[in-house]
Amino acid sequence: MFGQYGLLINPLMRLVGRSRSLEDGELSPTLASQLGNLAQSLAIDPAKPRVIALVGSGRREGATSCTISLGRHLATRFAKTLMVDANAHDPGLHALCGVEQDEGVSEVMAGERSLAEAVKPTTVPRLFVLTAGRAMLGEPPLTAALLRDRVLGPAREFPFVLVDCPAVNAYEGASHLAGVCDGTILIVEGGRTLRQSARAALGLLKRANCNVLGVFINKRRYYVPRFIYDRL
Repeated sequence: MFGQYGLLINPLMRLVGRSRSLEDGELSPTLASQLGNLAQSLAIDPAKPRVIALVGSGRREGATSCTISLGRHLATRFAKTLMVDANAHDPGLHALCGVEQDEGVSEVMAGERSLAEAVKPTTVPRLFVLTAGRAMLGEPPLTAALLRDRVLGPAREFPFVLVDCPAVNAYEGASHLAGVCDGTILIVEGGRTLRQSARAALGLLKRANCNVLGVFINKRRYYVPRFIYDRL
């Protein structure tokens, strides 16, 4: 069981922390330790999951900033990492990374840019981002098949690919986008996400045949002194 939500999760990951942007400085020792455990687990897992979807149970759960936190840790401690903004409904990676949104997933899908041309460096060495690109009016919708074939296939030259997906309980098809990745991390906000919503999100992911690696409880509130949690 996991935290206050009572969710059954894969023992591969047990993350609890507060996510942040590229410019927020060093991670807390607790979150850095948990991210390190996750990255090490990914590295030694026999299935070798390298393309990881991060998806919130609902909107504003923090999937985008969690993508940033994990991406920065993987790039800094392990290997070159690409973050992909697959959230056409509410793209946010470009803002947190301080890059332009143009020339991203949309342009790669339309054949206007290759992946290599569209990928942008960030201020963190070995960390790169593929933004959502411009609005997709009049262009092919971001389907799971297009994401898999035109974006994630070529992106496998990166040791790690993190895919920021739309909220699974809010947008139809979000679970299928996550389903074309090697593994999925469900993001819930501590003290805000209802247990029923989290369970419903897990159900949608499992019905889409997602390999759910675990749950990240984001923005957890500490009701006893923090140092006690840090020593647990």
